[in-house]
Amino acid sequence: MGLISASHSHKEVVGQRWKKKHRLAMRFAVAIILLCLPLAEHLNSLNLISTTTGLIVLVLLIELWGTSCIQDSFFHGRNQCKYTADCKMRKTDLEDAVKRGEAINIEELAEKGAMQQGLYEPS
Repeated sequence: MGLISASHSHKEVVGQRWKKKHRLAMRFAVAIILLCLPLAEHLNSLNLISTTTGLIVLVLLIELWGTSCIQDSFFHGRNQCKYTADCKMRKTDLEDAVKRGEAINIEELAEKGAMQQGLYEPS
């Protein structure tokens, strides 16, 4: 999963707690620990299962916490995250299409506008 995530292009989220590279480093560190667990001679089956489960839960919690936004509460999602993107369309064209409830053809909108930096704030 870490290799797939590393090869995937990722949008930069404004205010995200941990960047993607830090979360990936944690994933790979836990993967190395999991691969080395059979070398531990003092672990019985219950300790091995509990250690494995604990490491997987740790990675899950770090992913959930790391992808949330700093201004948001971890347990109460009142505010949505914002992200920036380079778009080949005007923000107003995109918002108008969404308000009309139309299916959005990004290629068609891209032909109308020039490349610009935009900040999308979901309503």
